[in-house]
Amino acid sequence: MRICYVIHVFPPESWGGSENYVYKLAQQLGPRHDIRVFTRTHRPDQPEYTVLQDRVNNLEVFRLNNNFRDVDRFERIYWNPKVDEIFERFLEEWSPDVIHAHHLTCLSTNLVNIAHQRSIPFILTIHDFWMMCLRGQRLHPTLRLCEEVIPEVCGQCVEPWMKGAHGRVVADHFGSEADQQDYLHRARQKFYEWRTRPDPTQEIQTFLRHSKKILGSIDLLIVPSAFVRDQFLRFGCDPEKTLFSDNGVDPGFLRQVDRKPSHKLRFGFVGTIIPSKGVHLLVEAFKCLPADKAELKVFGAAAEYEGFPDYFEQLKRQAAGTPIEFKGSFPNEDLGKVLSEIDVLVVPSIWFENAPLTIREAFLAHVPVVTANRGGMAESVQDGVNGLHFELGNAESLAQALRRLIEDPALLEKLRSAETQVKSITDNARELELIYEKLRRSR
Repeated sequence: MRICYVIHVFPPESWGGSENYVYKLAQQLGPRHDIRVFTRTHRPDQPEYTVLQDRVNNLEVFRLNNNFRDVDRFERIYWNPKVDEIFERFLEEWSPDVIHAHHLTCLSTNLVNIAHQRSIPFILTIHDFWMMCLRGQRLHPTLRLCEEVIPEVCGQCVEPWMKGAHGRVVADHFGSEADQQDYLHRARQKFYEWRTRPDPTQEIQTFLRHSKKILGSIDLLIVPSAFVRDQFLRFGCDPEKTLFSDNGVDPGFLRQVDRKPSHKLRFGFVGTIIPSKGVHLLVEAFKCLPADKAELKVFGAAAEYEGFPDYFEQLKRQAAGTPIEFKGSFPNEDLGKVLSEIDVLVVPSIWFENAPLTIREAFLAHVPVVTANRGGMAESVQDGVNGLHFELGNAESLAQALRRLIEDPALLEKLRSAETQVKSITDNARELELIYEKLRRSR
């Protein structure tokens, strides 16, 4: 089969959870099928909408350069006709049997309709909440968790983006040097700006209607956690076309985990260092523990996060004078080595994580996991069996969970010895092959 994977970013530009999963999946299927990846890149030095083609370990990758330079209306953030045109040309040159998207952010939701115009089945794996929350994680800019999707609140979140797009419209209409014009010209500009200013709540309502329509037209939605599946069913998705199926993990790097003994209990974080991952919460909780009995190792690179330009520097200041070590990023093939340096993995995310791969990887290495009691995180970890839960967003509750493991070595050994079934990427690839073939025949 000819299989096209669509995703918002792809290795080696990023090795986040969804990107890493798609990369491993494509590697599994590559020897048996013709695989191509259509993704977005961010190259300010290149012309907008240039398509850059390269190969990543025998995978053919097409990277569309989109820096949002010409976004002149809010709708263009999620529906971009220029991206549609380029994707259409891509399909003209190479017509896949099936398209499996893993994220449409920074591309265009209308890729679904482009595919269906050519009778190509379209699958979407849901990795976060982007199809109902344009920030993706249902976190307010203040890091307050949004229990519900409320258009009035969503409008406040994305209003700065609307102002940016609207500013381009005004500049195009009046010219960028309006401050040098006469009083009448400036007055006209102000009136035009006021009259055409978008209403944030209405814009979000339009997005939500559009998103529901797109989701309804997709041939199959795959959601790797029951919690997130339920959220999308409440959003209006068809239960007959919304499949709960866990993502597979590559056990190859985790077979040889040689853990050396330590007189301190070694807690670890593995992932991208951004506010939504809750590293600040973990640091705050860890500082409540006895320094002579525990240490914390933070593995991963800091990434940009809107509204928090100094997040990593703040973390380092917060951790000063404590046995907390920031280890930086590491090659994916060193994951086994990383997990051999810790006794307990902590996943302190402050949003409703979907199905973190790091949890499954830890289980394969017999590393128990401490995580929040909500979302796909709680679903992935059995409290008291292979890990512990704490109250989401509560540093004191997290500190209590960590302290339990310090004070009760028998509990730690019990959690470590638990046998947890983890789906392999090989089995996952075989499942998807059957799904792809069924959809291809139905078309």
